[in-house]
Amino acid sequence: MRAFVLAGGLGTRLSRVVKDRPKSMATVAGVPFLEHLLANLQRQGVVEVVLLTGHLHEAIEKYFGNGKHFGLDIRYSRERTPLGTGGALRFAFENHSRPSEDVLIMNGDTYFDIETAILSSFHLAQGAILSLALKYMRDASRYGKVILDHERIVGFAEKSASIEEDGLINGGIYIARASLSDHLTSAGTCSLETDVIPRMVSEGNVCGLPFSGRFIDIGVPEDYLRAGGEVGICVRTRKKRAVFLDRDNTLIKDKGYTWRQDELELVAGAPEFLRQVSALGYELFIVTNQSGVARGLYTESDVTVFMHTLLNELAENGVFIRDYAYCPYHPEGSVAEYRKDSYLRKPKPGMILDLADRYSIDLEKSFMIGDSRSDMIELSYLRSILLPSIGRFEEAWKVLEEGCDAV
Repeated sequence: MRAFVLAGGLGTRLSRVVKDRPKSMATVAGVPFLEHLLANLQRQGVVEVVLLTGHLHEAIEKYFGNGKHFGLDIRYSRERTPLGTGGALRFAFENHSRPSEDVLIMNGDTYFDIETAILSSFHLAQGAILSLALKYMRDASRYGKVILDHERIVGFAEKSASIEEDGLINGGIYIARASLSDHLTSAGTCSLETDVIPRMVSEGNVCGLPFSGRFIDIGVPEDYLRAGGEVGICVRTRKKRAVFLDRDNTLIKDKGYTWRQDELELVAGAPEFLRQVSALGYELFIVTNQSGVARGLYTESDVTVFMHTLLNELAENGVFIRDYAYCPYHPEGSVAEYRKDSYLRKPKPGMILDLADRYSIDLEKSFMIGDSRSDMIELSYLRSILLPSIGRFEEAWKVLEEGCDAV
């Protein structure tokens, strides 16, 4: 697949710390930021790259040349006057795209550590004109939120300090059909993000897939100054496999909003099963909806105490849980502080995406095990197992063994 990399921005917000070069050429960990992006593409087998340049284009073209020394075939699409991201893409499609070929599009000032092949497979399966890689954020106020209905993007919430909520953001990586060029304004300046995509969303032509993975945006000085260490972690880290476990009726017997320590009772067979899972090389995590907090039945402190009691009980049975996450929110809660919908609440994948970020988990090789439909996480590439009844781990064990053999 050919990649279009948007590298022509003025970098206004970054100008007080990076003055003499394009934003994408800002030095990060000893080399231009754009070099990290291109190295990641090359590692994933993408070798044909078109750099969409404009402002201070000479610095980019002199450094990368034809790409031979970077293991790439690099060409350039240079705008003579600022055209915006949509206009720059229109110009690139006119001069560098092939009929009926999908194109990978990336922002030149963001590094999102994902497997582009997964996004490409998703794009093909959905039959969309444009597919976005989405990133889960605990606080989306700086970016604005993407509203996702299963695989389709249905709207956006503009960035605002008043958002202060978790959600999905545009990760700056896209797969597009060649027909995207038909949706770009025929002349003048336009923005892919604010002009083109919203119009396509209203026509039902845009899909989105949430990913875990480190997200580095050098667009503002504060994030730029942190970027060096973040990029180094992306390059060095080897991702691990994990099993994400529901709590109630999967690990413990559900006695109705269970939160008191004296009610803790492990499901028969759970410790034995989990010891075998660990032996296969999977990290173990617990993800649990705790709407009892929103309903005023107990507090977050009660959840924490109960969870640590559970972790100790499992440890005494030879089971090590790497970490846990819970969602205290519910849209119909009686406690105002917790009365809201949240992307953390299963079947939405917020808890899993958050844990995968912190512990470098490869979600394509990971599993979710639970006892209800709400445990079937809404991620098409996250293979989910639904246990048919309490205490029956044979089916899950068979799938885990096969998954282990496959990788």
